[in-house]
Amino acid sequence: GLEYVTDVLKGDGGLKQLKMLCNELSKRCLINKQCGIHAHIGGANFNKENIVIMYYLYQLIEAEIFNMLPRSRRNNEYCRKLPKVNINLENLNNNYKFSIEKYYTEIMSVLTKKEYNARLVNKKNDHPDGFKCNYNHASARYCWVNFVPAVFDTRKNGIFTIEFRP
Repeated sequence: GLEYVTDVLKGDGGLKQLKMLCNELSKRCLINKQCGIHAHIGGANFNKENIVIMYYLYQLIEAEIFNMLPRSRRNNEYCRKLPKVNINLENLNNNYKFSIEKYYTEIMSVLTKKEYNARLVNKKNDHPDGFKCNYNHASARYCWVNFVPAVFDTRKNGIFTIEFRP
């Protein structure tokens, strides 16, 4: 089994690239439960507000995504469900900046499994557990949506992505 990781995909060109990769792999490889493609989507502004909204949206569609996956990916240590963060977007209007900061802090605590400290944990640094979260399969890196490369400079090149692992 092999794992194929895309380059940073952006816009329509990124979708075309992903389709070409899948077509080539289908021609040349036997696809089974031991292979996977991890798509890195970039070109977005991964600021606090967008991270909170994306996390919220991915929690909303998670059950549907997992219903579409083959059984081998549903209970898989490389493609786990997102840890729950109780985000209530209906109350954002009352104190928008405070709410975004609160939810972002909760998400960062989930991603790092530590109390979030903006001075120590930020886009200039790698994940507190180090490169690729020290390959710890219990880390947030191994969820179906990997937010780690969106909030940490994991590539050491200032390019941030969201990784889809299903």
